[in-house]
Amino acid sequence: MTFCDSLSSVQSRVTLSDGHTMPCVGFGTWMIKDDLNGTEPILEAIRAGYRHIDTASLYNSERSVGEAVRLSALPREEFFITTKVWKDDLDGEKIRISLEKSLSRLGMDYVDLFLIHWPRADYDDLNWAARLNAAWYEMIKLREEGLTRSIGVANCLPHHLQALPDEEKPVVDQFEFHPGYTQQDTVEYCQARGIQVQAWAPPRARTVP
Repeated sequence: MTFCDSLSSVQSRVTLSDGHTMPCVGFGTWMIKDDLNGTEPILEAIRAGYRHIDTASLYNSERSVGEAVRLSALPREEFFITTKVWKDDLDGEKIRISLEKSLSRLGMDYVDLFLIHWPRADYDDLNWAARLNAAWYEMIKLREEGLTRSIGVANCLPHHLQALPDEEKPVVDQFEFHPGYTQQDTVEYCQARGIQVQAWAPPRARTVP
C-alpha cells in the first residue's frame, strides 16, 4: 500500500517524483510460488481490479505474474509491475543480469519499477555504503536503457538512503509499515525528500500491545 492523498479504489494512483504514476494499492506475491499454481490467485486479483503487481527475483513468482498478465487479455500498459534485485546481487553486472532474468521470467520487455530489495548483504558487510552507492548508478543505467521505467529501494532506513548519490534519489522506498510498526522517522525522512513511501506488512503483522 502506498501513501496517497486520495484512495477511492485499488486503481487510485499517485504521481512519483520522476513523473510516472503508480497505483496506490499493490498485490504482493511473496507467498505465491510458480510451481504451486501461482497464476490463478494473481488472475483473481486482476479480476478484482488490481493493476499493480509486486514480485521479486527472490519470490519465485515472476513466471506466474507474467502468465497472469497475459491470460488477463488486458494491455500490458494497464499494469504496473514491480520486481526487485536481491541483496546478494548488488555488485556491478549482477544487477543487470538479475533484471534481465526477471524480464525473461515475466516475459516482458520492461518493468515499471525496479527496486534494490535490501541495502546490505549482512551485518558483517562493512563496505555496504560504497556497494549501495555503486549499485544505484547501475540502476540509473538500466532505467536510461528502458529496462525499467522507475527505480527505487526497499527496506532502507535514513542512514541507508544517505549513502545514495545526491543527484538522483529513489522514487520509492518500500518498507514494513503498519499500525504495530510505524517507522515514523523513516516516513518523515522520505516525505521530506520526495521519496514515495510504500508500505508492506507481514501476513501476521505485529500489533500494538
